[in-house]
Amino acid sequence: AAQDDSEDASDREDDEPASEPKNDPRSANNSKPPSGLVTGEQRIPKKRGRKPKNPHLTEEERKEQRKAQNRESAKKSRQRKKVMSADYEGKMDVLRRENDNLHEQIQALNHRLSFLQQVLTVSIKKN
Repeated sequence: AAQDDSEDASDREDDEPASEPKNDPRSANNSKPPSGLVTGEQRIPKKRGRKPKNPHLTEEERKEQRKAQNRESAKKSRQRKKVMSADYEGKMDVLRRENDNLHEQIQALNHRLSFLQQVLTVSIKKN
């Protein structure tokens, strides 16, 4: 059985060779150089990740700039929170007044109901 496997492998090698992908950077006969800088035989890969903002600034200046941006963002966030809080307070006042009006209507309707019930019982007693 081992001999049959080796014959199968040799049969496959005799068949036409597997074609290599044309854009494979590992391929020796690739006409296009791989991405990144190529110097002689040595390949320098491209840097990955974010490019630094304001590369002309020192690390300390970048930190200070970031702190200033963070302070400004926090200030805006606090202002938005105040506006939203005031908006919610206004909505709560409107809803409280509406709730008070509804309670007054309920009370008035309950008084009317009790009056009508009294009138009904009096009229029934007379008959």
